[in-house]
Amino acid sequence: IRFGLARAGEIEVTTLDVSPRILDHLTSARTRARSDAGYTLQLPLDADTAGHAWHPDVVAYWRRFGDRIGKDVAPAAAPGDVEGVQMRAVRLDPKVVDAVASRDLNIVLERLQPSTDAGRFDLIIATNILVYYDVFDQTLALANVAHMLRPGGLFLVNSPMFPLPQMHLAAPQPVTVDFDQLGGDTLFWLKKDAAVARLR
Repeated sequence: IRFGLARAGEIEVTTLDVSPRILDHLTSARTRARSDAGYTLQLPLDADTAGHAWHPDVVAYWRRFGDRIGKDVAPAAAPGDVEGVQMRAVRLDPKVVDAVASRDLNIVLERLQPSTDAGRFDLIIATNILVYYDVFDQTLALANVAHMLRPGGLFLVNSPMFPLPQMHLAAPQPVTVDFDQLGGDTLFWLKKDAAVARLR
């Protein structure tokens, strides 16, 4: 929405997880949203220290996060024994919360089975997930991701992935993201070949 890639009300988000606690939480939030109850995000930001200082771009992002899908409200107080933490809170529009569907799915062993390319995902994000799997499990997960992406869709991950030719994914392209003044993380994006649509 911020970059003009979509308009509010047009985006659908699906979360894939195996944790009943997370799935129940998201389902409950969606139910409350349908009764016009909002959902408030609490956004703490740790204070800078001698060994860690946030990158200015991260701080700027934190200050505006959520301003296109909700409004600022009074945040919860930080715990009394925690010093220097800044707090923000954003109350999300109920329609935004209702647009988030949760599915019980193990990305290594399972995949959604959309009947058409229109039912596949434009973007799949899996950060801090696949890095914990071995190469075999990563390959299975990547095959499932590739199947669930529409032609031309993107996969974003923060561990290098090496797709097999039959997955129709381009080689991973790295992007460095600095989140503090000492370093950051490397993200990789892979694009599904748009020509695969002609192969079906």
